[in-house]
Amino acid sequence: MPYGEATATSTSVPAPVGGWNARDSLANMDPTDAITLDNMIPGTDRVDGRRGYSTHSSPSVVTLDIDTLATWAGPSSQSLWAFAMVTTNKRAFDCTTPAGTPSANAAFSALAHTGTRADYVTEVFSNSGGTYLYCCDALGENAPAHYNGTTWAAPSISGVTAANLVSVAAYRYRLFFIEKNSLNLWYLPRDAIAGTVTRFSLGGYAKDGGYLVAAGTWTVDAGDGVDDMFVVVTSQGQVLLYQGNDPSSASAWRLAGIYKTAPPIGPHCLLRYGSSLFVLTTDGMVAVESLFSQSLAQPAVPITDKVRSAFYQSAQDWGTQPGWSSIYYPAGRYILVNIPQSSYSSVSTSKPVHQYVMNTQTRQWCRFTGMSARSWALMNGALYFGSTAGVVYKADDTYTDGTNTIQYKVKQAFNYFGTRGNVKQWTMMRPTFLTDALTVSGTIYIDTDFQARQLIAGTAITAGSGAVWDATPWDTAFWDSSVEILQEWQMAGGIGHCAAPVILIETNGAQLSWYATDWVYRVGGMI
Repeated sequence: MPYGEATATSTSVPAPVGGWNARDSLANMDPTDAITLDNMIPGTDRVDGRRGYSTHSSPSVVTLDIDTLATWAGPSSQSLWAFAMVTTNKRAFDCTTPAGTPSANAAFSALAHTGTRADYVTEVFSNSGGTYLYCCDALGENAPAHYNGTTWAAPSISGVTAANLVSVAAYRYRLFFIEKNSLNLWYLPRDAIAGTVTRFSLGGYAKDGGYLVAAGTWTVDAGDGVDDMFVVVTSQGQVLLYQGNDPSSASAWRLAGIYKTAPPIGPHCLLRYGSSLFVLTTDGMVAVESLFSQSLAQPAVPITDKVRSAFYQSAQDWGTQPGWSSIYYPAGRYILVNIPQSSYSSVSTSKPVHQYVMNTQTRQWCRFTGMSARSWALMNGALYFGSTAGVVYKADDTYTDGTNTIQYKVKQAFNYFGTRGNVKQWTMMRPTFLTDALTVSGTIYIDTDFQARQLIAGTAITAGSGAVWDATPWDTAFWDSSVEILQEWQMAGGIGHCAAPVILIETNGAQLSWYATDWVYRVGGMI
C-alpha cells in the first residue's frame, strides 16, 4: 500500500438509525446518519423499508388530482370522501368502500360548486343534532357545505358573503371561519352549524398586516390546569393566541399572546400532535410552544431542523404550489409532511411529490418517494392518500407500490473509522438485512472522500433459484425466499480517508430491514 504501513482491521457500524441529515457538513455527520435515506424509516435499532400502497377507490370520470381527502367520523362509523375537479365542476365521491368506482355524489353536485381546484379546509363538528363534516372552499369560490353522515347540504350563513369563508375551525363548542384575504374571523353561536355570523377583527393586533391563513387549537398547562387556546396564524407569520369561550364578552375572551415565526405554507399548515400544535412554515415545522421563549440568540428550533436545507429548498421552489400538508399516522408512529415537487398546472398524472417523514419515537427523518400524493387522510386508523392521477390509495398496506417495485436508496454518512488523518483501503463489507424476499435486486458500493456518484437502483428479477451473494452479481439474481437473515461479505474496493456505504435495493412484495454493516479495511500512514 503506497501510503505507509498497512494494518488490516475490521469493525461494525450500525445502520443509519440517526436518520436523514440535510443540515450538517458531510465531514462532521454522525456515522449513523444518512446523506440519503429514501423509503427507509429510521428506528431505534434498525432502518425499515416502508410499506407500499394499493388501490382503494377509483372515482369515476376523475383523471387528475384528488385535491382533498377528508373523513367524516361519526359515533360508530366513518366514511372517506374525495374531492376532485370534473371539467370546471367540483365533485365529491364517497370512497369508503374498498375497490369501488364511485360516481359523483348527487347531493353535493346539486350544490353547484365550480372553480379551478377542489381544495377544501375541513373540520368535524358535533352538536345535539349530530356529527358534521364541515367544508370551506380554500379558494373562496363557493359557500361552505357539510355532510351529516347521510347527505350533503349548504348551511344557511348570513352576515357575510358565505363564499368568502375559506377556512373553518372548531373551538369551545363553536365554529370559527376565516374570511378570504382579510384579518377577519367570523363565528357562529354556540353549538350552531348555521345562522348569522359575528365578525371578530384581528387587524388591531396583527401589526405585520397580511391576511389570516389558518386557525386551530393548542392545549397548554399554564400552571393552574390544562386549558385549550385558540390559535390563529397570519400570512406574515404572526401567531395569535386567545383564551375563553365567548368572543363577544370581554370577561370571557382574552388575547393570551402574539408571537412571530416564518410565513406559513398554504391553508393546511397546522398539525395537532398530542398537546402540541405545529405550524408548517417556510423555515420548517414549528411547535407553537417553542415560540414563547425564542429570541435572536435562542431562536425556535423546528422539528424539521435536521432536514432544514432540503426543506428550505423545497419551500423556495414549490412553496406556492397546492398539496402542502401534514398528518400524524399513529399506527406507523410517524408524522408525514407532503411536499409537491412540480407545478399543479401540469396535466401529467405523475407529478412528482415527496414526503418528509419523522419517526415520532426517535424524532429522526427520512424521505418517501414514489407516492404522487396530493392529499392525505385517516379512516378507522388506516392511512390513505388521494393521488395526482385521480385514484385513492391505501398507504402502508403492501410491499409494492401498486404494481410497481419499491426502491430503497440509502447513502450513509461518511465515516473516518476513528482516524481522520490516515488513508485507508476498504476491501470488504457485510450488511446485515432481514427480509422475506421473493424478488429482490440491488447494488452495493462505497463512495470515498465525499464522492457523489449518482444513485441508480437495479432492476427486480423474476423469482427463480436462490442466489449466493458473493458468487452472483446483485443485479442479476434475487435472494432466496427461504432466507430470513442475509449476511454475506461483498467486495467493496476504495481508497481514501473516509467512506460511505451506498445501498440501492428494489423489492417486489418483500419486507426489508437493515441492522448494521461490517467492514474490513487496512489503515495506512498519514498523508
